[in-house]
Amino acid sequence: QQLAAPRLDEVPAAKEELDLPFELLDEDEVVPKDFVGIHIHRWPHKWRAEDLVSPAPTYRYGTVRSLNYDGIAWRDIHLDRNEYDWRHLDKWVDHHAKAGKTLVFTFYGTPNRFSTRPQQLDPYYYPGGDSKPESLDVVSEFVGALVKRYNGGGTRKLQYLEIWNEPDFHGGRYWRDSAADLAALCRAAYQAAKAADPGIVVMSPPFNDLFEGPKAYKKVVDWANASDGAGGTGRQWADVM
Repeated sequence: QQLAAPRLDEVPAAKEELDLPFELLDEDEVVPKDFVGIHIHRWPHKWRAEDLVSPAPTYRYGTVRSLNYDGIAWRDIHLDRNEYDWRHLDKWVDHHAKAGKTLVFTFYGTPNRFSTRPQQLDPYYYPGGDSKPESLDVVSEFVGALVKRYNGGGTRKLQYLEIWNEPDFHGGRYWRDSAADLAALCRAAYQAAKAADPGIVVMSPPFNDLFEGPKAYKKVVDWANASDGAGGTGRQWADVM
């Protein structure tokens, strides 16, 4: 049965006017400020003259995720072995950190110079981005440099490191390789992050199809039980899901 929404003049102006059999708490007592998060393409900056400028969000949010923000993926920063371009990520981190936001850096987008499929386009049309790297050494190198840069000297600007984006195990959709390959990548990223900052929280890969029940559940189990190539399994290399 459909219920009609109340008219504006029927909504109480304050919680004190509500006749409820329980107590309403203030929003800060119920929902942590960083419970709601966003990722957004081109705010607070744009990188190309032809880009549209995204307006600043006006709603309340406390967490910002780096995925989809132009110029700050792994592929954009790691130019060559031990060579980086941090300019865009510096601006992104500094802007949101000063605003008191909780930051999630999504480690995604293999640079094509390191990729096992350097000509294969990923879903963002970048060559090599959704394939495993030829060597896990570049994973350790980049993640270690990343966490040291933003979480050193007694500060922690990156609260979370999320490993990859929406991996699949059937030859596409952000990850073209096996669950075991992903477990090995997670091991390298986790160990490098914790060596640089033991307090950073490492998130598991964010598996897609979360609203399709068993389909997503199988991916999680496959990754969790997959060999990491060093005697362990994927489940060991995340603090939270």
